[in-house]
Amino acid sequence: MELKEHGFRFSAHTHPGVSDIVLDASGILGDRMVLVLMDQERSLILNAAGPRNVFDMVGNTRITKFSTNVTKLTKLKLN
Repeated sequence: MELKEHGFRFSAHTHPGVSDIVLDASGILGDRMVLVLMDQERSLILNAAGPRNVFDMVGNTRITKFSTNVTKLTKLKLN
């Protein structure tokens, strides 16, 4: 993929809406496909109200004001 070859990353993007449900990553034909194409383990989704979700190939991890270590949370969830 040309963007990846030039050093770009799929660090974060937004989904329209304000509810938590719009924070969920779409399946293998959507958000998770971009992870594969960009050769990344995870990325971030934000909604219009500001809440965030870190997603990977198998799950979604809501980030709250109490979440300080996303890597730790993801590893705990996957193990």
